[in-house]
Amino acid sequence: MGTVGERVREFRKSEKLSQEKLGARIGIKKAAVSAMELETQGVTERNIALFHKEFGVSEAWLRDGTGEMYAADAERDAEYLIKKWGIADPFLKDVIAALVKLPPEKIDEAKDWILEITDKYRRPGSEAAERAAALEAEVEAYRQELEAEQKGGTSPASEKRGTA
Repeated sequence: MGTVGERVREFRKSEKLSQEKLGARIGIKKAAVSAMELETQGVTERNIALFHKEFGVSEAWLRDGTGEMYAADAERDAEYLIKKWGIADPFLKDVIAALVKLPPEKIDEAKDWILEITDKYRRPGSEAAERAAALEAEVEAYRQELEAEQKGGTSPASEKRGTA
């Protein structure tokens, strides 16, 4: 695409954002986004940095159309995933940041490591397995109670709780 304004519009459309929503994400008004797209107001270096930080848009692409629309940036990818998934736990943030930085040849090692951890939590007798079993028992009791209510009777679970 030819101009910065056209690239701003192309980006916005690719993200399926209104001018108002795009502006809200980077801290500017809808009118400012419109002015950028129409090129009645220039796109500032600050705006370019905000596009990169918030969306991972390549600064070079936005400035002059070179390269791809999105920057290949592991740190940005990690920040995007953390934000998208609403992760607050610092440990999980660090794990995600480390995973996105892995070179392709190390992915299988990471996968094996993750599977080893998840297997540990699935083992009978582990705290996680005990919590899962207790939750399943509670769900099953509730299911039986609902079935009994639908049939007009009571269930052992409702009698036990005194809700019959």
